[in-house]
Amino acid sequence: HGPDLTHDVRLILQTPHRDTDLDPATPGLFPETGRLGLRDMERVFCPDPAADIFDLRSIDRDTGALVLLRPDQYVAQILPPDDPESLADFLAGTHV
Repeated sequence: HGPDLTHDVRLILQTPHRDTDLDPATPGLFPETGRLGLRDMERVFCPDPAADIFDLRSIDRDTGALVLLRPDQYVAQILPPDDPESLADFLAGTHV
């Protein structure tokens, strides 16, 4: 149940993992799972110094991006985070 049925949200930070405080991150990224209600911490990633996603995909570090992945993890689209119309068009299949 919940948003994972239609959306799998992940967060890629710009800081190395040892320099990152995850407590202030969006609570929706850490849903409580299982009968013990443990937090799923596998939704937040830090860049690999050898293959930084921001450099590889030319993502502006100041504005960030919304990266849409297909179920096979292929990068389907990279959109600006402040352009909901482009996201709606892509999801509706009207993108060019």
